[in-house]
Amino acid sequence: MLAEFASVLPLPAAVACGIVVLSVHAALAEWDLKGLSTAWLSWVKKGAEKLKKPDLQEQRMEDALQKMMMEHYKRAIRYLAHFLAVVVLCLLYPMQQPDFVTVVQFVAVLVHYLCCWWVARSHLTFSTLRLLTVLSHFLVDTFFVVAIHVSEKADYNLLAVVSAALRVCGAAVLHDPPVFIPCQAWVFVVEVACYFGLEGAHRGPPLHFLCGQAVILALVCGVANMVQEWARTCIKASFQSADANLCLEGFQRVLRGVCDADVLLDDSFNFVGDNTRLRRVLATPTDLQGVKFTDLLDQEGRTQFEKFVRMPCNASQNPEEREEQDKTCSIPPCLRISLPSSYSRVGVDIFHVLVPRFLDAAGPLHLLAITEDPDTRLQPDATLGAIPEALSMYSEEDNDCMSTVAESEAACSKHSLSSSMLCRVHPVPELRELTMLVDASTDQQDVLQVHAKFKRDKNLPNDIHSCMPCLQTMLRPSDWLSIRMRVAKFAHEQCQVGSPDTHELPSVMLRRLDDQNKFLAANTVNLAPCRGQESSKKSSLVWVYVRDFVNDEAKFRMQPGNVLT
Repeated sequence: MLAEFASVLPLPAAVACGIVVLSVHAALAEWDLKGLSTAWLSWVKKGAEKLKKPDLQEQRMEDALQKMMMEHYKRAIRYLAHFLAVVVLCLLYPMQQPDFVTVVQFVAVLVHYLCCWWVARSHLTFSTLRLLTVLSHFLVDTFFVVAIHVSEKADYNLLAVVSAALRVCGAAVLHDPPVFIPCQAWVFVVEVACYFGLEGAHRGPPLHFLCGQAVILALVCGVANMVQEWARTCIKASFQSADANLCLEGFQRVLRGVCDADVLLDDSFNFVGDNTRLRRVLATPTDLQGVKFTDLLDQEGRTQFEKFVRMPCNASQNPEEREEQDKTCSIPPCLRISLPSSYSRVGVDIFHVLVPRFLDAAGPLHLLAITEDPDTRLQPDATLGAIPEALSMYSEEDNDCMSTVAESEAACSKHSLSSSMLCRVHPVPELRELTMLVDASTDQQDVLQVHAKFKRDKNLPNDIHSCMPCLQTMLRPSDWLSIRMRVAKFAHEQCQVGSPDTHELPSVMLRRLDDQNKFLAANTVNLAPCRGQESSKKSSLVWVYVRDFVNDEAKFRMQPGNVLT
């Protein structure tokens, strides 16, 4: 049919038709010849630069790719050993009436089988595996190709198909183009040499044979390159995803030191990951997994929140738009909403950052930093029925008096109530003793010193919102982590001989009792061990002395903190 078509169509017309077909194909494929040439030159320049100074990221990817390819090499060798075991079993039948060729084939396959298991069970380097692969192609594949061409006509077609299939599968499994392409080129040369050099090896027209071998070689090279490029892309994406997760975790750790809670939400506003800190803000032990964040809001707050998180300052824009937005939106936006707590609703400030996920497979994540406003917690009236049973530390007469006083003061403003906190004793269950040094010579008998003893009640929740005083609620959030580490280190050093008796800390900011949003600066903070304690608690109790207060925050200058080593 091709001969008839060639006789009808002259050579110039065939060339013209070929040019037309290629032009149409280039138009359909949207080839940009200038762009392709530029990309090719850029790729060559980048390759030359990598040879001079390899990129650390590229080196990291190459190491991971090499490790993966080494595993694939050993896995492929094991598969080949299983295949050779089947071949050995098949060769046992002709060995009943052996001839020279059959014996040579059986011995060669058996030796190859044993070598495969030796390599699979040995701890070889990647370079050694590559060298053995090259030797295998130059020796074993050459022998296999020669055996195919000297085989009977009935077996030739089957063995030729099996050879082509093994070559393509090997390219997909090993995908090592620097090694595999030269080896397959050698196999192609051996195939051509055997076809034209061995007597009786001609099974068809030479042009058909050459075209078939060229197609197999191109397919093998293409598969090896495509699979390795796909592996590089997957490894690079995996590294990017892992790096992004590490950055996100680090950012969350920073947020935990400066805000009250941080949560991750998916695109449907469901909680992702840990939500313990938010549960502390809400004063609830209930796990929020499977709950939507919007279910915690009222209808107005839900509308505001959904509009807030859909603002244009997000990570879904292209780099040019994001860079333009960063100039005007460098600080994450903030929204004031209220969340339900155990007894009332608490006001919080929410800062939002959109976090893109790996390949946007399930939509982006929403990172929320939550800061609580303590003044928005509604304080219940201290009536007899409203006081929890755990707080009833007084007799009924005392409770009646407290209820009467509380009802008479119910009309006072929140500021006037909070401003007198220093002059009141709150009936908290953790309070055990109160020792005061009183100056009896003054008219009001001024209190010069106060020493309160607290003990945590095991029946009450053990969290930051309990009535038990703790440093975390007294300190400014940005000071908490540093002070916590220094106090823990000082307590641990008390177990060692020659440990210091005192230790001075940098200046800190303490929350004011009259206004939780304001701070009182303390210029002098000292630590001292608690003497006379039990041996089991030798490294747990520490005295903290705070002096030199500055009420005006504007005049206060925080001293630079010492780096903890």
